[in-house]
Amino acid sequence: MSTRNPMVGALRRTVLEVVGWTLVVVGIALLVLPGPGLLTVFAGILVLSRQYDWARRQLLPIKVRAFAAAREGVRTWPRILSSAFAGLWVMGSGFLFIYPPAVPEWFPLDEQWWFPGGAVAGVSIVVSGMIGLGLLLYSIRRFRYPVSPGVGPDIPAQGTQDA
Repeated sequence: MSTRNPMVGALRRTVLEVVGWTLVVVGIALLVLPGPGLLTVFAGILVLSRQYDWARRQLLPIKVRAFAAAREGVRTWPRILSSAFAGLWVMGSGFLFIYPPAVPEWFPLDEQWWFPGGAVAGVSIVVSGMIGLGLLLYSIRRFRYPVSPGVGPDIPAQGTQDA
């Protein structure tokens, strides 16, 4: 017999539910707004997988596709360098929102439309660039230079259970 309080279990399920669905909705919004949309949707599905079988079943195919893309992305040095440049470019563009230059005379719209979103958008963009660079470093370490045998390209085939 469990000594666990049923209220704690209900509260835990409710919190997981609210956090999971919030991450999914915010992630969908971030697909068109500045921010890491796909990662946020994935995080929401990861949280929801604790509650729902349908979410649990979605994790392995997402993981397989993400690892395949990561492995392909670090296959050559030009890909690695272009990804690093893109991450730095994203971060730099975020800093333009945080510290915008003066509005030039040729700008046809009102001043408020020069780098709209301000510091909040800028921080979100910088964080997205940092996440991208972090994922690039992870991919290099995991797939280009595996630390131990069997860590790299061995991703379970679709339909198998992940250990």
